[in-house]
Amino acid sequence: MSSTAPRRIGKKTGPKPQFTDADAIHAALEIGLSSFTMAAVAKQIGVVPSALYRRFESQVDLTLAAMSYVVDTELKGPTASSWQEILREYAHCMIDGFKAHPGLAAAIYNTPGCHLVVIPMLKQYIEALKAHDFPGDEARISFAIDFIGDTIIGTTIAIEAMRAAQHDGNTGLEHARKLFADQPIDPANYYLSPQEGWTDLDSIMPKVEFIIAGLEAGIDVE
Repeated sequence: MSSTAPRRIGKKTGPKPQFTDADAIHAALEIGLSSFTMAAVAKQIGVVPSALYRRFESQVDLTLAAMSYVVDTELKGPTASSWQEILREYAHCMIDGFKAHPGLAAAIYNTPGCHLVVIPMLKQYIEALKAHDFPGDEARISFAIDFIGDTIIGTTIAIEAMRAAQHDGNTGLEHARKLFADQPIDPANYYLSPQEGWTDLDSIMPKVEFIIAGLEAGIDVE
């Protein structure tokens, strides 16, 4: 008789796959914060979904962890020496983050309370604006920060929809152009006719400049 032990058929032996919170966070960011699923993240890092749920109770928990990671490791605090430049820094900080992580803007809108993860950074900007003669009290500073943030987030979501491929392979911009093709709108009118600028995140900055100009002029909303 052969002394060779029979081969085991079934589950593989050996240690269970190990992963860290960072592995899951990076996978969620790579897939996209507005589109990842727990199952997709688990597959990407090579574990079963139940193992992922032992570290993150829900998809919202993983989303918040990923947002915190982006804020802590990638977003910068204020360094400018005028309140106008500080607001521009804040705007560019957001835009750069959304460029690096498509879907992040939509995830912010779809995750109530997620602004809590950026409060420490926002406080830095608020204090910097106060220290550089912002024309108004802290309530007006908070309004300006919120106004610029909402403008950038909302515009980014629209821009990403224009960039995204639809079911037929055409982008949102291409669909918009088809819809507007027979409309009595001057194609040279940038703000009414679909333009390449509708897919450019840098096109948000003129809106920010408009807000800054309004603040300089002392315009308030009561």
